[in-house]
Amino acid sequence: ICFGTGNTLGTVSLFPGVAVDGVEIDRNVLSFAHWFSQWNHDVLQRPNTHVTIQDGRSFIRWTDKTYDIITLEPMSPVHAGVTNLYSKEFYQLSSNRLTPNGIMMQWLPLHLVSPADARSIIKTFQEVFPHTSVWNSFLTRIVLLVGSNQPVNLDKTRFDALMTNPELRQVAEQMGIFSFLDFMDFYLADGSQIGPLLQGSNSITD
Repeated sequence: ICFGTGNTLGTVSLFPGVAVDGVEIDRNVLSFAHWFSQWNHDVLQRPNTHVTIQDGRSFIRWTDKTYDIITLEPMSPVHAGVTNLYSKEFYQLSSNRLTPNGIMMQWLPLHLVSPADARSIIKTFQEVFPHTSVWNSFLTRIVLLVGSNQPVNLDKTRFDALMTNPELRQVAEQMGIFSFLDFMDFYLADGSQIGPLLQGSNSITD
């Protein structure tokens, strides 16, 4: 959800055997994708990728599909309407569209929200996804929230197998990830560790 420059969608499309649905609210955004083809892997032309022009929340509400992963990079919630992608109701809709072992991942721009709002976003996310972890991003001052309804096991064997894919390895190495240990350097904390930080924070609802 949220195409942007298409880099995330393009990277996801590199994983073997995946079918990817992208959702973007503004058709005009797609017209810029070719300028970023070096990084988005010319994603709009990839046969395993389908892009829908629609509001991301409406898509999640009405689709009859389920997904192994839902990932989104919305603008900061200070922009009008974007809070609809940070509320408890949206996370619940997304949870309903995940497979039993599915993962929800969301970009949280710490530099564009106040510390209190950041804590509220994380608390709201964790209320819906009981197994939540926080990861550092390759981009400065941004973290990634990763949530699921079941525990997630980080599998070095799976990681090493994926790194034999030349395209995936190239993308990883561009972020400084040459090994499983490098990958784990991005891990910050799990939900139990950040619980005390969230005490007294408000949940975000519609």
